[in-house]
Amino acid sequence: MSKRITKIYVDMDGVLANFEKKWIEQYGLDPEMTHRHKKERKEQFKQFVKNHEFAVLEPMPDMQTLVDYLNEKWDHVPIEILSSTADEKYFETVSQQKRMWLHKHDIDWKENFVPGKSLKHKYAEEGHILIDDDRQNVSEWNDAGGIGILHRDALTTIALLKLYK
Repeated sequence: MSKRITKIYVDMDGVLANFEKKWIEQYGLDPEMTHRHKKERKEQFKQFVKNHEFAVLEPMPDMQTLVDYLNEKWDHVPIEILSSTADEKYFETVSQQKRMWLHKHDIDWKENFVPGKSLKHKYAEEGHILIDDDRQNVSEWNDAGGIGILHRDALTTIALLKLYK
């Protein structure tokens, strides 16, 4: 698997930041479960953004392991954030909150925010890796010519990245 890697994109929610934990604390349901109740979820999301929750999410338990590995072992390749703000309506506010979160956790990678996860694949090119916890994002990334890594934990993702070193 010796494709030349020219860029690595890292998702935030579910890879670096623990969105799911905060959502469950706030609303008592897994975020995927609330997708089935779209009207209620829209109100919950609006409140989540209003309360600046994206700025104060806990890091994933193994976030620092992944960040340190990328910074140390892939320092010759640009590493960038590729994260969704979920909706055009919240683009500026959520982007600002996510920038605050990155700053707080000393992650200074270039930020790319898109107003919906379905737009991530537009960044895919041969030699571009996406690390994302969403199976659909990874599939669309692969279909667009990139290399998608479905993130479940830092050690598994690191093992997969080593295949491309």
